[in-house]
Amino acid sequence: MATVMRTDGSSEERKRITFKECQEVVQGYVEVVYMEEFTVLCNEEGLLKGLPFNDKASDLVGMDLVGDVVLLSSGKETDQVLDGPDSD
Repeated sequence: MATVMRTDGSSEERKRITFKECQEVVQGYVEVVYMEEFTVLCNEEGLLKGLPFNDKASDLVGMDLVGDVVLLSSGKETDQVLDGPDSD
């Protein structure tokens, strides 16, 4: 299960997401941040591009995040998105 958290405060649950879809969500190169309970995928250049602050995701993760982000449960799901083929 993946959760897309947008800067407007909305969120969306997805049963499956590909790496390409993650790139589209974060609007650019994906930076992977491994946390204890989940993995965060965010825009690698978000600060440089001046993307808006993501309050909801930042509060949940405990670190400052900008732009729309994808949260994945750690482990197998993260491996499938990062290592698996984009068949969609």
